[in-house]
Amino acid sequence: MASLKVVCALFMCMVVAAPLITEAALTCPQIQAGLAPCLGYLQRGGVPAGGCCPGIKRLVRLSHDHS
Repeated sequence: MASLKVVCALFMCMVVAAPLITEAALTCPQIQAGLAPCLGYLQRGGVPAGGCCPGIKRLVRLSHDHS
């Protein structure tokens, strides 16, 4: 379970860092909205909320659209 959290946290870091590396124009509110559903999972564990994966996928898609 802990390794899944680490993988998820690393993936989120990559999603957040990717726009910085590629000079993409994602805004802080976009990133906050995409990651917000995942915070409970990262803090308390258990099962990710229903909006967690779609939020991350949306951020990835947006980062590719802006690169």
